[in-house]
Amino acid sequence: MLSRIKEFLKKKSVQNTFAVLFFILSFLGIYFIVTKGKFIWGSNLDWSSQHYLIPEYFRNLFYETHDLIPDFAFNLGGGQNIFYLSYYGFLSPFILFSYLLPFIEMIDYIQIISCVIPIVSAVLMYFYLRRKHSFCVSFLVSFMFMCAAPFLFHSHRHIMFVSYMPFLVMGMFGIDRFFDKNKWGLLIVSVFLIIMTSYYYAVGSLVALFIYGIYYYLKSKKEFKLKKCFIFTLPFIIGVLMSMVLLLPTIFALFNGRIPGNSPIKLIDLLMPQRDFQFIIYNTYSIGLSIISLIGVIYLTFTKKPENIFLGLIILLCSIFPLFNYILNGTLYIDGKSLIPFLPIIMVFVASFVDLLLKRNINYKKISIILLFIFLFSNSKLILAPLGIIVVFFIINKFTKKSWAACSYIICSSFILCTCLNFVDNLVPKEYYKSNNYENIDDVIGDILKNDDGVYRISNLFDADTTLNKVSNMGELKTSIYSSAFNREFNKFYFDIINNQVSYRNKSITPESEYFLYQMLMGDKYTVTDGKKPLNSELIKTEGNLKVYKNNFVLPIGYSNSNIINYNDFLDISYPSNVLNMVNNIVVKNHESNNEIMKLDKYTPKFDVVDNGGIDLEKTSNGYNIKADKRSKMVLKLDHLLDNEVMYIRFKVNNNPSCSEPDIYISINGVRNKLTCKTWKYHNQNFVFDYAIHDVEKIDIEFEKGIYELSDFEYYLLDTKKINKVSENIDEFVFDKNLTKGDKIVGDIDVLKDGYFTFSIPYDKGFNIKLDGKEIDYEEVNTSFIGFPIKSGKHHIEMSFVAPFKKEGIILSLVGIFSLIIVLIVERRRSK
Repeated sequence: MLSRIKEFLKKKSVQNTFAVLFFILSFLGIYFIVTKGKFIWGSNLDWSSQHYLIPEYFRNLFYETHDLIPDFAFNLGGGQNIFYLSYYGFLSPFILFSYLLPFIEMIDYIQIISCVIPIVSAVLMYFYLRRKHSFCVSFLVSFMFMCAAPFLFHSHRHIMFVSYMPFLVMGMFGIDRFFDKNKWGLLIVSVFLIIMTSYYYAVGSLVALFIYGIYYYLKSKKEFKLKKCFIFTLPFIIGVLMSMVLLLPTIFALFNGRIPGNSPIKLIDLLMPQRDFQFIIYNTYSIGLSIISLIGVIYLTFTKKPENIFLGLIILLCSIFPLFNYILNGTLYIDGKSLIPFLPIIMVFVASFVDLLLKRNINYKKISIILLFIFLFSNSKLILAPLGIIVVFFIINKFTKKSWAACSYIICSSFILCTCLNFVDNLVPKEYYKSNNYENIDDVIGDILKNDDGVYRISNLFDADTTLNKVSNMGELKTSIYSSAFNREFNKFYFDIINNQVSYRNKSITPESEYFLYQMLMGDKYTVTDGKKPLNSELIKTEGNLKVYKNNFVLPIGYSNSNIINYNDFLDISYPSNVLNMVNNIVVKNHESNNEIMKLDKYTPKFDVVDNGGIDLEKTSNGYNIKADKRSKMVLKLDHLLDNEVMYIRFKVNNNPSCSEPDIYISINGVRNKLTCKTWKYHNQNFVFDYAIHDVEKIDIEFEKGIYELSDFEYYLLDTKKINKVSENIDEFVFDKNLTKGDKIVGDIDVLKDGYFTFSIPYDKGFNIKLDGKEIDYEEVNTSFIGFPIKSGKHHIEMSFVAPFKKEGIILSLVGIFSLIIVLIVERRRSK
């Protein structure tokens, strides 16, 4: 009976079924241990504000326009090139498939996909290794692959870090077919799908595949032929050509909408070896292997086999010297995340070591030297504990005749390491999305759009950190956007012209703003909030804790104005007077000023200190030195109530602490400003803190724990009556809502005086504007927006947007697809 069971278990189909079930059950085990049934498989960090909301917007935009490759995202960031959002799965096969499933909410769909990707990748890796190794080796290494530090971790934190993995493993199958059978099709399709899934990680993935191809070629012991190497590049070229519909417009968007890294990087930093091995082991933002894999890589590198020497040296150089991941990160910063695509090829390499381990064909003298080298070379305390465990393991393995020690160690260490690292992430509680306010927000937005038939923007300040990219209704237009790429002109306008507060650690987050002049310029007619009342607004609706306020003084999204200020004259106006003048005029580069410039004089407030909050405050010649031992609040009382008045406060921050200390953080009456620590890779450069407060008599100043060196305080006072009649002096553009959809805006305007027309839509290349049926040129007005001169009279305006290089990308993609068809036809005829 026992012999029959053994024979049954030796069947390949049974082993394969066991492996697949084990991967599924192991993942589910980690899933339930980490989520505890209380959390979503999604991180509080970026997942809740980007990774499901932006794909949700893609899908809803498709349902609205039936355009599979739209160009314009009118609902976010004031209206932006949609290819700024490519990073979040635009045209990804996983996101496109969700278009067929409207009955599944995107928040659930992304979680399902995030769970399926690691399991499918592990299964593919198993079947790939099974062709060349025993069941035990294939099973163990595939499990190590699934449990590698970044894989499951980023399936719930940054899905695009790992979403391409199934296609990357599929590409390894393609490389085998290329060299063994001279078939290109699978490799071409794999390259195409990798790029379409994650263009950022496609660079590292294609480099990894190319390196693996050379390794496989060397391993096959075939005679080296330069022609074969050249031919090997052709499937990559065809795959890249097929993806040009995404790549070309995205590359243009990146050149125009990516803020470079702010960390100062010296050449010595790039060439200095990382002695903590942070790029290869125990790090969720790296390859993230266990120490036994590092030992395996070093062990195989020092053999006489040329393929092992080649691949081992590549892995070690990339994981020790920062220069290589700096290049793979597009020279933005040093970050091990760019090396994650090397994970599959390393696992194939490590499989050879595990094979030797299970066969007990290990040179323990060499292992001892490697362990000693790691101990002496590394300066990381995190390596010492696992190093001690691995020493015990090798001792047990040496004197044990069976392979149970190796199997048990690999399975247990992989499972425990993966589970512990996934606990590090702060997941979103399920209750959050079931809260009354979150469920009510869609209804509240819907009611606003139902009761007001115009076209305007809505400022959603409810839980602003996570609703930045939330579009509840396709009629909802908003100014906020959180994306790694964005319209730089609009970002500059938000932070450097209007001087909104910088409340986040990097300026790629453009949140909604409570600053009333910004809301006027951007046409934020309605504000949804669970906080304080916005200036110049009236309460029109209450839904639970949510309140809806209406501002009748905002400017339309499109309007004309005969009052002009020359751009150079505008630059000479200091803040906040410059914003006041922009509200009353249109700023134009090639036109003389024709209106009186308004200026706000400096103001000296009078106040008493009600409570200093235990803060140590020292007066200096031009400011204050402040020390807060904990988060503290200082309360000041003004000599009068700021009724329909805005008080501007601005000052310089002269100290920038190292990243061993907290960021500089000061909040005044809920308006918060932050200066990030000195070496933070997305440093926000916020050395001048600006605040605009209103309708208060007390000033609450909150300090985070730390030391503050503040100077050059300036105060201004604005009577809002000066700007309440601005909207009466302009001519409003009336949208045709039936024709305004997707990439097109249509409407009419009756202009009383010659002047300039502007849309509060960020300036970019790719717009086509027709005035009364005639195509006209447009220019940048108000420092960051679209505009053009206009004569008095009634006019019909049509504006459309085509993403730059999209047409060229489509043509090249068609060339790539045609090339693939030819390859498949040739392969089919050859096989016959």
